[in-house]
Amino acid sequence: MTRDETKNIIRFISDCYPTFRPNNISEMIDTWTLMLGDYSYLDIQKALKVYVLSETKGFAPSPGQLIDNLVMLRHENEMSALEAWALVEDAVSNSIYHSEEEFAKLPPVVQRAVGNHHVLKEWATMETSTVQSVEQSHFIRAYNTELQREIQNNKLPQDMKRPAIEVKPVVVIEEKKEDPERADPEYVEGLMKGFMDESREDIPDDRPPW
Repeated sequence: MTRDETKNIIRFISDCYPTFRPNNISEMIDTWTLMLGDYSYLDIQKALKVYVLSETKGFAPSPGQLIDNLVMLRHENEMSALEAWALVEDAVSNSIYHSEEEFAKLPPVVQRAVGNHHVLKEWATMETSTVQSVEQSHFIRAYNTELQREIQNNKLPQDMKRPAIEVKPVVVIEEKKEDPERADPEYVEGLMKGFMDESREDIPDDRPPW
């Protein structure tokens, strides 16, 4: 948001709140521009409108209150913990053989709450009653924590935001199976005998003829 756009926002606040009279309007515009510069004029307009229509005590907003309203608007359609768990339950039902594919379908915040696709596979092999009680409770706590972390992160300026944690797929390295033939003692003995015979042929015979 530019300085001129910030000036319009402050003018709108002054029109809505007659007692709002800054001591130094120029300094206030500079400060608000610094605080709200990472947000668009349209977004701050929406946040201010929500504040004006919902605030009943007659106090003008601060930049932080406008940012809170803006973040609330952005997350108003966020899934509840139970809605997120319903997605996880669907994924678990098909995760005995397809846990990686099911994990990849989940939204990022749900993925972070679950952990990785191995968890889905483990839940798929557990008693349903345990999954729907103990594991559901653990997931809901983890999901709410991740959601709040994301909301708080969205309040920060762009250059201060914590980078999103990428949930990387777990690479399973298959154990190399030993060739049964190579483990056979007779096979190994034959290799050693052939090696010794070749070694003797390569050594020059310098012994005297007698």
